[in-house]
Amino acid sequence: MPPPKGADANLNDCTKKIRHRLPDSLHLPLLEAVLPDGLNFGANYLVEFEPQSLWYEVSLTLIAQALKAGCRSDYHTFTHIPDDVRAALTRQGADVRTLEEQDDFRVWDSYTVQGGIDVSAKIGKAFPRERVDLRSVKIQDWDKGYVEELRAGIPKSDLERLHIDDNTSVLLQYNTEHEVIDHFRTITVQLARISRLALFNSLVSGIYSENFYRQFESFSDGIIDFKSAEEGGKLKHRMRIRVARGRNHDSRWVDLELRPSGEVRVVSEPAVSY
Repeated sequence: MPPPKGADANLNDCTKKIRHRLPDSLHLPLLEAVLPDGLNFGANYLVEFEPQSLWYEVSLTLIAQALKAGCRSDYHTFTHIPDDVRAALTRQGADVRTLEEQDDFRVWDSYTVQGGIDVSAKIGKAFPRERVDLRSVKIQDWDKGYVEELRAGIPKSDLERLHIDDNTSVLLQYNTEHEVIDHFRTITVQLARISRLALFNSLVSGIYSENFYRQFESFSDGIIDFKSAEEGGKLKHRMRIRVARGRNHDSRWVDLELRPSGEVRVVSEPAVSY
């Protein structure tokens, strides 16, 4: 897939070589040290993150890097204003306006609807390419919508996209743990497979039942952890690939650094051993 117009097509040489070797995988610089084979399309990844970690900044970095690599991407926001997402990606060098016009980037807004504000006036006007979720954040409404979409057939433009939720945990404020598990196990997994998505769901760690986390982990193709710890009077931010089913990966923690642009980089890489 060629880079979209307006995106930075100048990938580093290492990334170009890897993309040529594994064309069916998505290779992003931030994950290269710990996931050298890249992300699978048609896979569901689970992120478990501490509230003070860099997960939000990482999620935006992954989207920005995917767009620069020519991968169509969706950002599903539950906890941030859509225009804040656009501004953050713009700071990282993505031509968001052009990418949205070409349908190479979409914002799925499940934040605005939680406040009971009517956002229908935005459709087809100021933000013509923005997906505005007016169905509420009730799982039973999602189930109906996704079943209808699957029956109608998946448009070509919906195939092979990176899709990231900033905080899927918000659904648990409106639905039971059982409803959330059942939806993601029976519908979301199928949707990712059929549409060949690299799909990231994200949960705040340590605040729901152990059973809930274990069930979600059981049907996820990969599990990524984000944490922060105070060392020497300042916070150290870390990431690890706990599970990547069928993919070479290094499960040791790596240190992360937030750059002035908002981009997150790995600053200490584990020794490669598989």
